[in-house]
Amino acid sequence: MKGYLSFWASLVCFLSFNLCLSNLYAQVSFTSYHKRNDTETKHLDSAYYTRIVHVDASGKDKVYRVEEFYTRNDSIKLSGISTSALYPFKFRGRKYEFYEQGTIRSIEDYSDDNALVDSAFYFYPRNKLEKIVFYPSSSAKKGKLKIGDPIYVVYYDSLNNKTLENGTGFIRL
Repeated sequence: MKGYLSFWASLVCFLSFNLCLSNLYAQVSFTSYHKRNDTETKHLDSAYYTRIVHVDASGKDKVYRVEEFYTRNDSIKLSGISTSALYPFKFRGRKYEFYEQGTIRSIEDYSDDNALVDSAFYFYPRNKLEKIVFYPSSSAKKGKLKIGDPIYVVYYDSLNNKTLENGTGFIRL
């Protein structure tokens, strides 16, 4: 009876340990602190934002979920998926950037080759649309995308006056 209980206790401990270990492996992340000019610092109290890179090893490709948070109020600064764990990141899919007060700064889509594709939206800090830019793409040989010059679809100045629409008008960048 004593050996039987010892076996089950050992089995439960072994399974619990492996379960905890697999959860730790799935949640590996790296944190760094950065000043306003994007230089890295070792001290949280002198940082403007915190960058957390989460390793996602599921699937055939290794990708990294990149998140940045403003340290002053813990609001999100950036969220996206990258194929590179180091800066400069190689984004894939949709990337969001936010202002410090929490309003959206930009929404951009990236191809698997880290090129801007489709429509990108950029906003002023008071949540007003600044511009919409279309990044045309077409299939090229060997499955690669050919990216054309960006097309500025619409642009509003800071006073919310539309100065460009469908390529007609002017834009100040």
